[in-house]
Amino acid sequence: MTTNEKTAETPGAAPLKDRLPGNLPKLAAFMKIQGILDDTPLEILRRFENGQSNPTYLLGAGDRRFVLRKQPDGPLLPKAHDVIREYGIIRELGRTGFPVARALTGSDDREIIGTAFYLMDFIEGAVFSDAGLATLNRGDRAEIYSGMITTLARLHQIDTAALAPAGITPREDFIGRQIKIWRGAYIASQTTADDRIETVA
Repeated sequence: MTTNEKTAETPGAAPLKDRLPGNLPKLAAFMKIQGILDDTPLEILRRFENGQSNPTYLLGAGDRRFVLRKQPDGPLLPKAHDVIREYGIIRELGRTGFPVARALTGSDDREIIGTAFYLMDFIEGAVFSDAGLATLNRGDRAEIYSGMITTLARLHQIDTAALAPAGITPREDFIGRQIKIWRGAYIASQTTADDRIETVA
C-alpha cells in the first residue's frame, strides 16, 4: 500500500496528520455493507495533488478503482466542506444522464474515517492544470474547449426539479445569500476585530 500522508491545515491550529490510512479497515467494512466491495483487500493508491479543498484519494481493490472525497480533518466552519451535499448533487446529475462519475455511497458517520465522505467511480482521463492547454496542438485545444462549452450548456438545460432530492431548489437573491454566507464564515474564523467587514457586507 502506498499513501501520501499530507496534513490538513486549520488556521491557528497545529497540522493534522491524515487519519485515513488508520481508518481503512473501517472504511472497507462499510463498503462491504453497502455492497460495493467484496473480500478483496482495500488499499490507498494515492492522494490527488490538485483540488484539495476536500482531500481526495484513489483507492484500489483488485482491478477496481474508487475515488473517495472527504472533509478535511479538524474543526470546520458551519456548512463548510459539505461533501454529502456534493455527493447528492453528483448522484442526481447522474440520474439525468449528465456525464459525471457514478456516485456510489456517502456517509456523515464520523466513526468510520473521522469525517463525512463519499465514494464514486474512478474515470480515466487527462487532467490539465494549464487552462491554456499549451502542450496541445490547435486542433486538440479547439476540441476540448468545444466540449467544455457543450457540457456547460447541457448542465444549464437540466431542470432544477431533477436535483430537488439533493436539496437544490430555485431561490432568489443569489448575490445576497452569498454575501451572508461568506460574512458569517469570516466572522466565525476571524482572529482580530475589523470594522471594515460592516462596510463591505
